[in-house]
Amino acid sequence: MSNNPPLLGGGAGSEISFSTLRDFYGDSNPVSLSEFTRGGSLVASTFAGASTATTTTGTGTKNDFAIAQTAYTVYTGSPGSFTTRESDATSTAYQGVSLTYTVAAGDSVISLGGAGYTDFSGDEPNIQVVNGFQLSVNGGSSTSYGGSFFYFKGPAWQNGHHPSILSYQGSFSAGNTITMTTTAGNYSAFVTLSSSRVAASSEYDITFTNNNSTGDTYTLTSNSTRIGSNSQVYAAGDSRLVKDNSTSNQWTIAYDNVTGSGSGTAGDIAVTVTSQADAGTETASVGGQTTASATAPSSSGISFVSVIGSVSDPNNDNPPTVVLRRNGTVVATYNDGSSAGASVTYTGTINSGDVFTAAGGDQSNAVTINYTTPSRSITFKNNGSSSLTLGSNSTGGARTIAAGVTSTVQTGGSTNNEDWQVHFDTGSGDCNVGIPATISSGNPVNMDVFNTVTTPVG
Repeated sequence: MSNNPPLLGGGAGSEISFSTLRDFYGDSNPVSLSEFTRGGSLVASTFAGASTATTTTGTGTKNDFAIAQTAYTVYTGSPGSFTTRESDATSTAYQGVSLTYTVAAGDSVISLGGAGYTDFSGDEPNIQVVNGFQLSVNGGSSTSYGGSFFYFKGPAWQNGHHPSILSYQGSFSAGNTITMTTTAGNYSAFVTLSSSRVAASSEYDITFTNNNSTGDTYTLTSNSTRIGSNSQVYAAGDSRLVKDNSTSNQWTIAYDNVTGSGSGTAGDIAVTVTSQADAGTETASVGGQTTASATAPSSSGISFVSVIGSVSDPNNDNPPTVVLRRNGTVVATYNDGSSAGASVTYTGTINSGDVFTAAGGDQSNAVTINYTTPSRSITFKNNGSSSLTLGSNSTGGARTIAAGVTSTVQTGGSTNNEDWQVHFDTGSGDCNVGIPATISSGNPVNMDVFNTVTTPVG
């Protein structure tokens, strides 16, 4: 509800009947005073200010703000146990074995093993390694490794992963293609590749950009997303990173106020600045032979129209000639052939501070400088779907604007100011707290309380 309700029944001393209350609140008979007290059926207990906060996730827009999100897949957890990814083996004499493996981004440590074996005994087994394994990466040249198992760092390796491993042969990058081969002696052969992996998780960078095209500045509240002490004041075009490698892509934009100049928007408030011109004159008139003199005024945005010089000399048999001077230089003369007087209009160059004089009449001389001053009227329109409560620092002061309603906050006149402020009131309070909740002896009712809200907002 509005925190500035309309007056009900006039000022102090005015009588208010129950029927007036009934009609004002849209009630029906029978009428009970308890319906009109705070918390009654027709008067809410509290009002809530208009919240400008929006909390959501991902890319999108909030009024004039564009929200950009970049998502990354990261591997920062603890690695799991070693798991065989690829292997090959044979027990056929002198047969070769091989495997191919593409390194995954989550591989932390990669274990390679392989060999070919020969039995050198007669009656008793005497199995020995006769061939190591050959390793190539991405189809490159092969490197021989003799022995059993060797360890390499994977793309997700971090210091501290598998601390029992004291020696690494090198490292692999995500997407590398590993090829391992070996050949059996007279007994058997194998190649195997295992890795421990780190689980994938997502991180996000989020950027806010004020895309307003009319120069409006937003001041975000402290609960809006930001990094550290980053400024919350966004002029048009300002862009700031508000989340950097965050595990959450949730963001909040909330603003206390928006300032701007000229037509624009402030959240759901559409601001319209209307220009018009108010006519003005600077006039001087003197009698006798004295020259009339007037100075062109100075004002922001003033536009000059014309200067009129006139003289009157009805008693002179010779018709007078009006002489109009600008800063001492004649810019126009005229004699209309009448014994009564003459006038002339000058529309040439006119600057603030120019001195114009008119002379030529015995009875009177006059000069008039015509100009216009700009005027700006400002209106706010609520283009949202619910009422918005504006604080007292807003242009035009505190007010509640219902959805779809236009409110004039600057009526124009002589002002050329087209700057404005919209302060959104996110507070709350009691409605009509001056109305007693109960009527009893010693608690008389002053009906003027229906004309006030004793806890204003803004």
